[in-house]
Amino acid sequence: VVVCNVHAGTKALQLTQWESSHVNIIKGEGYLDFINRCCFEEKDVVEIWAFKERHFHLFGVDMCRASPLYVVLAKKEQRPLASSMGLAKCTM
Repeated sequence: VVVCNVHAGTKALQLTQWESSHVNIIKGEGYLDFINRCCFEEKDVVEIWAFKERHFHLFGVDMCRASPLYVVLAKKEQRPLASSMGLAKCTM
């Protein structure tokens, strides 16, 4: 997979699944360095997006094959809680 982050750039790593727990993990040489460059802090909420481009055909000719799987790691922007700003919570 190609892992992407706005601060860390891109890094080719491996996506694998542990057989015992069936948990998917990303690993590989340079993984920790990449994560450190992402600028995540403790208690950050991180969104994970994955996508892959499909084959592109032009007049029946395969112009390019499918791309690798891209995994985007992004810090989720969070609004301050109304209670922490001294404001009443909104109800809908």
